[in-house]
Amino acid sequence: MNSQSVNEQTSTASGSASEQLYPEMSSAPTAMPAVPSRDRNWLLAFLLIGLGLAMLFANVERGTFRGGEPIGAPFTAPLQGAQTAKVDIQWGSGLLRLGGLEQGDRLLAGAFQDPRRASLDVEHRGSAAIVSLHGRGSGWFPRLSAGRGDELLLSPVPVYELDIETGSGSTQLDLHSLKVSDLKLDAGSGSLDLRLPQAGPLAASVEAGSGSIAVDLAPQAEVQITVDHGSGSLSPGLRLKQVGGERGSEAVYQTPGYASTKEHMDIRIDAGSGSITIR
Repeated sequence: MNSQSVNEQTSTASGSASEQLYPEMSSAPTAMPAVPSRDRNWLLAFLLIGLGLAMLFANVERGTFRGGEPIGAPFTAPLQGAQTAKVDIQWGSGLLRLGGLEQGDRLLAGAFQDPRRASLDVEHRGSAAIVSLHGRGSGWFPRLSAGRGDELLLSPVPVYELDIETGSGSTQLDLHSLKVSDLKLDAGSGSLDLRLPQAGPLAASVEAGSGSIAVDLAPQAEVQITVDHGSGSLSPGLRLKQVGGERGSEAVYQTPGYASTKEHMDIRIDAGSGSITIR
């Protein structure tokens, strides 16, 4: 028998043995087919879109925030006869709410979704109080946590000086029931919803980047607003009339009774590309 016959018999025998021992492998492919690159790109795109939508809806708050009582308030501070208060807030990402308490027996009350991410210090000096709140916010997904968000509510008794700096998250300030003489607010790139006090006198400075700004005026408030903004839109509402400057650059708006009262509010808004709505 020549070598070719031996090889043929060996090959035949080997093939027969394989078919007998592993019959299910006789027609199985030797490797998984390659996934086309376009399919991988579509899969990656869907994953990124899903992540973006999750982050968006995690930070969207439905409805309008109004002060009152925090849900499950884990901390409070006594009023101790405070007539004035300076409040300094340095906040990172996530949603921050600030409003007024219904009762004046406490200086403040609030609730944080994650107390480890924030620090609050309160100091009393006679009839004056000093409040310092520093925090990193609630992270990317604040809506996945229990409660109403990171919230600080203040007593309606003292007159406040507020200095607030926030990052990329949403900021909701309901100052309607508070007495505020001075407000400095840097909203970063996040959105801002600001409800002003019922009456002045008030000096306010608002800075914002690309986030939207919504300002609510009390019906009886007399206000002058100076607006310097970039490419974003401006809606000054029905009560404000332009009295100076140019729209889009140092435009000045006033309510009809601004000049006839000392209890007016002077507000300056410096904004970037975000929209500005005054209601």
